Amino acid sequence: RFHTQVCNNLHVIFLQKIGARSPQLQRLSYSDIYHPWSATALQQVVEKLLNTFQMCGPASSSVSRVMTLIHLLAQSYSHRMWPDLPLTTAGTFINFIQTYLKVFSKLQRDVTKEEER
Repeated sequence: RFHTQVCNNLHVIFLQKIGARSPQLQRLSYSDIYHPWSATALQQVVEKLLNTFQMCGPASSSVSRVMTLIHLLAQSYSHRMWPDLPLTTAGTFINFIQTYLKVFSKLQRDVTKEEER
């Protein structure tokens, strides 16, 4: 019974190049192909997250453009240095944005405290 539950609920993720697919694996599994995000898509993600944080205006578009370029540069570098390691993923990009928002929020609170004094 335990074995059946494990077999029915087991999820394994294989990261492989599209050309390296094996027919045996395809018959026994479901394949979901993820493509890299375009620069436009990356910038839209940043803008959406910045807008939910109430950071609007011209600074928001500049920050989103810079964050997109930083990610694309890091992605290019990591693919050149370590082509088989997925170091710059959509998840790491979102973590980068969230880290920026945490630092921005802390600095904004500090400035507000200083202004109140």
